[in-house]
Amino acid sequence: MEAAMGVEMVDELHTTSLFVDTLIMDNDATTLKHVNAKHPNIKKKSDRNHTKKCILYTLYSLRASH
Repeated sequence: MEAAMGVEMVDELHTTSLFVDTLIMDNDATTLKHVNAKHPNIKKKSDRNHTKKCILYTLYSLRASH
């Protein structure tokens, strides 16, 4: 449902002549795939919070193995 909602929001913005160039979102590949199916020129940037959590999780995992 999240992927469909992302496509619906981008479609709605396009109908009001507001064009989306970049989506700032978590690392959800499914939503981006569905959006790019209808709007292939939209890029994705990872939001800072999810990127930070991913890096910290990876570092803690490394600490446990060394």
